[in-house]
Amino acid sequence: MAKQTPSFLRKIWKFKYNFNPILQNKFVLYFLFLLALVQIVYFLNIFDLRSVVFFLIVGFLASFFSKNMIVILFVTLALTNIMKYGVRPSLEGMENAEGEKKEEEVEKSDENSEKEEKSEPLENKTPDMKEVNKDLKEFDNLQKEIITGMKDIGSLLDKAEGFIEKFDKYSIDKEKEKENK
Repeated sequence: MAKQTPSFLRKIWKFKYNFNPILQNKFVLYFLFLLALVQIVYFLNIFDLRSVVFFLIVGFLASFFSKNMIVILFVTLALTNIMKYGVRPSLEGMENAEGEKKEEEVEKSDENSEKEEKSEPLENKTPDMKEVNKDLKEFDNLQKEIITGMKDIGSLLDKAEGFIEKFDKYSIDKEKEKENK
C-alpha cells in the first residue's frame, strides 16, 4: 500500500496566493524604506559599521536577483538583522537549577558593569572615537590631495587640448599644401 500525503500538505501545495498587490503597494514600500533608514541610522549611531556595510552589500546583491525594491529592502533588513542579532534559542522551560543560577550571575555581572560604566569618564567608554577622528583627518587629507590632483589633471587636459588644436591646424595646413601642389 502506498503512503498518501496528509490532507493539510495537499492544501498547502494547492495554496496559490497572488503577492502582486503587496509587492506593488507603495505604502509597503514606504514602510520598508522607513525601516531601512531607521536601521541604518541606528547602526551608524552605535558605530556598527560592519552591519552598515553588510546591509549595503546585501542590498546590492539582492538587486541582481530582483528589481522590486520591496523584495530588496525586505531581504536586506531580514538578513542584516539575522546577522546582527542571530537566532537566539529561547530559555523557556529550562528547569535546570544550575542554569537559573548562571542566569542570575550574568544579570548581577551586567548590573555591576553598568555601575562601572556610569562611573567611568566618557573618554574611556569610547576609545573608537579617537580612531574615528584620526580616520576623518586622514580622509580629509586624502580628499584635499584628490582635489589638488584633479586641478593638476585639469591643467594637463587644457595643455593636451591646445596641443590637439595645434596638431589639427598643422594637419589641415599640410592637406591644403598637398592639394595646391
